Amino acid sequence: SRRLLAAAELFVMIERKVQMTKQCLVVAVILSVCGCFRNESGEIFVREPDMESSVPIQFQLAELSPSPGLTEAVIVGEDRKAYLHDEILLSNQDIASSRVVMSKGGDAAIWLTFTNSGTETFERITKANREKALAILVEGNVLCAPLILEPIHTGKCQIPASMSEQEAKRIAKGIIGE
Repeated sequence: SRRLLAAAELFVMIERKVQMTKQCLVVAVILSVCGCFRNESGEIFVREPDMESSVPIQFQLAELSPSPGLTEAVIVGEDRKAYLHDEILLSNQDIASSRVVMSKGGDAAIWLTFTNSGTETFERITKANREKALAILVEGNVLCAPLILEPIHTGKCQIPASMSEQEAKRIAKGIIGE
């Protein structure tokens, strides 16, 4: 039974790898970041049941031009603004784990893995809103608002940000309630 379990785990890993190569893993986030990201420390922060998150994260549809009824927000580190829709589509409860990855240039980013229900919601959002912006807010600040280029089925998302590794770890831990 151990061999069967190992074979099943290997099959799932291969299936995920194939799925990942067929899809754009991150909306257009990676396209907006210079350099390829790699995991530096290998630390993965996993949400424990009933843990309170100390760092709120929200995903909201956004427009890049003002319209009535939308909330204006500055995108951190950029000269542009996003105009947010009110509905929060995903939040901390939809995230199963987070980790910090570093670019070759030394910039930190946060890699998120959604829960099963979060994965379904993220896929539905990215499928229904192609060519629209999806703002990712951390502690009320818009860290990025990439355009959705295609549906994302992997349940993973990378948040680029020009921040120190220490700050990225604080955020990654806080998102999942550590």
